[in-house]
Amino acid sequence: MASLWLYLHFPALQLDSLFQSPHQPAPQKLSHPPLAAPEPSPPPLCLLDAGTFLIKQLNTAAQQQGIKAGMTLSMASALCHDLQVLPYQAEQELQYLQQIAALLYQISADIALDPPCALWLRIEPMLALYGGLAAYLGTLSQHITALQLQTRMAVAHSAAAAQLLCFSQPGFVSDDPALITAALHHCPLHHCQLQSTGSGQKILQQLQAMGINSLGQLLAIPRSELSRRFSAEVIIILDQLTGDRPTVSQFYQPPEQFCQSLELLYQLEHSQQLQAPLGYLLQLLQNYLQLRDQHCYQLQLRLELRDHPPLVLSLQSACGEYQQGRWLTLFQLKLQQLKLPAPLLKMQLSAGQTTARDGDNLLLFGARSQGATADAGTTVTKAEVLRLRSLLAAKLGAERVQQPQLFADHRPELANAAHGSDLITGVGALAANVQQHQSNHIPSDLQQLRQNRLYLPPQLQAANPSPPVTLPLRPGMLLARPVPLRMQLQLQPGLERIQTGWWDQNQVQRDYYIGRNNQGQWCWAFKNTSGWYLQGYFA
Repeated sequence: MASLWLYLHFPALQLDSLFQSPHQPAPQKLSHPPLAAPEPSPPPLCLLDAGTFLIKQLNTAAQQQGIKAGMTLSMASALCHDLQVLPYQAEQELQYLQQIAALLYQISADIALDPPCALWLRIEPMLALYGGLAAYLGTLSQHITALQLQTRMAVAHSAAAAQLLCFSQPGFVSDDPALITAALHHCPLHHCQLQSTGSGQKILQQLQAMGINSLGQLLAIPRSELSRRFSAEVIIILDQLTGDRPTVSQFYQPPEQFCQSLELLYQLEHSQQLQAPLGYLLQLLQNYLQLRDQHCYQLQLRLELRDHPPLVLSLQSACGEYQQGRWLTLFQLKLQQLKLPAPLLKMQLSAGQTTARDGDNLLLFGARSQGATADAGTTVTKAEVLRLRSLLAAKLGAERVQQPQLFADHRPELANAAHGSDLITGVGALAANVQQHQSNHIPSDLQQLRQNRLYLPPQLQAANPSPPVTLPLRPGMLLARPVPLRMQLQLQPGLERIQTGWWDQNQVQRDYYIGRNNQGQWCWAFKNTSGWYLQGYFA
């Protein structure tokens, strides 16, 4: 099959993209909406190249004032006294172009960037998938229309010819697949002016001096005659237009890590105003992760301030998220405690630790998901437990969210402790502790206590059917430190002796008893050489 290329040009990419980002929060809904008022027309606006002081891009209102691209600022200001000027930023425009390429990568595999504001798409490998050129262009047009950007496009049998047709037909701005297909079959390549080929000024002057103004006149000259009269640059241009020499040498590859920045139209002074632009960046993150079927555990938000060092906010999710709404909820809790020391100018969001997303394994008829544990008619999933911890960490700080941990020590006050751990690495222990708490319910009756004196959790029973593994009975509530016993206890027969700790200068020698006080509480007390002490209470 012959090669087929589509060229997309966005003549005002940065200018159009500035107003696509939701820099302001959505207005609140009113019970009685006011009468619809006509929308004010946008003011004349243009982008100025700081290096050449020439107009780079302009909107429709500025064009109606007679301003054109390439004018000097003084001439444009003379034509329009209320002209608004913004700086043109090539890096920002390239980032917008990469975002468009990432979006179109869903429907087309071969994409090449033509900075600063154009793309090439090789479409002949995709025709078999979409069932023809018209169907492919129809799908592409839907994505292009959703961008709401000024767009010019052309289709030809070579990448250079598609570019030439796009620039030589400034009036051809159509998203109709039928019109684009018709333009391909009636390719006016021979009528294109040589100025659109991008040739050097010296070569153009030489050709015009010979009366050659169109590409058709140049192609009519034999190739041997061209190589004798002109330089090799002319031959290279003709080979690219005819497809004999490739124009595109490198295709677009999606980035390995997500990193997007957003420059605000105006300065923000309150952290509550960050939700709308942050939601826009999180939506880009969701699109990025959905294309790869991934989720991420950690995000980093960099806030560039005016006359102040940048602020960096790190946020973690214990179970990994990809949805914009859940990440935004975590950031809202984080931003409630943030006070901006200076006005905000720019935001940058980057993601780390992205992994493949596991599918939600659900039973066929709507039962609880895999990994759920039931207790007293309630269903608690592992993901819900991890999301709760993520919310607490975002609200209180990761260092203040602690979890219990068991240690191999016979001394009860040292056998477990609460400690803060990394939100991502500690999630497995947290879920295990939750499941163990739900299954290790200690009965309050003394006879049942004695029966469960040698207690084995169900998960250990399944793993060790024989011989049985016995664990000593421990109360549901242990005191942080033993306190002197100040109450009368009715002791029950049996004791447990613990003698250990000689290796760390914290030796203990205790005899533990179970007793019942006058309030009916079952207590765990011990006796040593210095007296009686209370260690904890049974549930």
